[in-house]
Amino acid sequence: MKIANLFLITTLLTLFTACGGAGGTETGTTDPSNVDTTTAAAHIQNAASALVLSIDSADLSANMSPALNRYLIDGTSAEWDTYTSPTNGVYLSDIFGSETEEPRVVTKVRVLLDSFHSTVESILANDPDLSCTGSTALTGATSTIDIAFYGSIANGTSADPFFDCLFTESDATLLYGSDADGNLHLVEMSNSTSTNTEQPETRGDEVSLYQVISGIFGEATESGVTAAYLDLQYTQATIYNGVDGSYGTDDDNEFKSRSRITGRVILDTAGEPTDSAGDFSIVKYDRSPNPEGTPVETITQSMGRGNFLAGGNSIFRINSNVDALVGLDGEFCLLVPTDGSLPDTDTDTNCTSLETGFAWGSVTFPFDLTPAISATLTDNDFFAGDESELIDDDGSDFTIPTY
Repeated sequence: MKIANLFLITTLLTLFTACGGAGGTETGTTDPSNVDTTTAAAHIQNAASALVLSIDSADLSANMSPALNRYLIDGTSAEWDTYTSPTNGVYLSDIFGSETEEPRVVTKVRVLLDSFHSTVESILANDPDLSCTGSTALTGATSTIDIAFYGSIANGTSADPFFDCLFTESDATLLYGSDADGNLHLVEMSNSTSTNTEQPETRGDEVSLYQVISGIFGEATESGVTAAYLDLQYTQATIYNGVDGSYGTDDDNEFKSRSRITGRVILDTAGEPTDSAGDFSIVKYDRSPNPEGTPVETITQSMGRGNFLAGGNSIFRINSNVDALVGLDGEFCLLVPTDGSLPDTDTDTNCTSLETGFAWGSVTFPFDLTPAISATLTDNDFFAGDESELIDDDGSDFTIPTY
């Protein structure tokens, strides 16, 4: 489940930069971007990081009060202690942990962001004016484009399409462009199979990785500061063929996730977040073979809303089918202390408004959110509570669209 040898980023970026004519060298006519393409990749990564809870394994050390050194809990703090105990905390740190901490599992949100940052940085360095340099200029644009596992996504109008450029090489596809309002639109799809060197004696000699990342990013100057707007969606499946050497059988190891990060972030002159307001939804699915019977399936589903920076208030909901966590699907109100000290758990954290209103208030996004996000947090049913909205177990339904 480690990132090494699974993501195609390094290969893809080399191909994108070196094979300037791959897929065609036409120069398209695109809308100018209001986003500075020299800083956009870093701004996307920084904004997204500020819109998601951060729980590293260091927070879950047995030598400290688990996670309460970072979070004030309003409500069932005993349940929070159970979720963030050293035994159970891996289910959270494998989603919300640092991208620099081993293992760099592909289901960690920050590993995703680190890799997507590299992809976007390479695209914009090679084609800073979004004129399809080294890519194919799309023609005959339609109002929708079919994206694997997301269905049809909006593509603007024939006069103002969101996606202008297509880059295709081997088992990876990139779509990118800018709309008339200057918002960046990016989609990355990859489908690869390679030799497995991680625990081959139990996981098999081959591993397949399928993933789709879809992002919209815009910036605006508001009251003298830079406001970044982001809607990032991601789905992936990492499938090991098992000791029998065949996919789709009971001895496969499978690690899958799907996430969405949406919000508004204020950035300082260095591109660092100083304030944030957003929503996220994540489902993580693991399947391991069981020599004594039915394979073990572990599902962790989480969602949050608010400001996850120091001093920010937020709501966090989570449920899991892990035996020790079944039934502990309550809602937690969190406050990240500003000085790292143990906060007073009786302090009023004032999270009630986040249950029925967007964290960003009445601010209007510079682009449409599709699918729409409900103002009532519990009505956000973007993800199922199981693997039904993830890539199929054997990866058979994964197709990279052809344009």
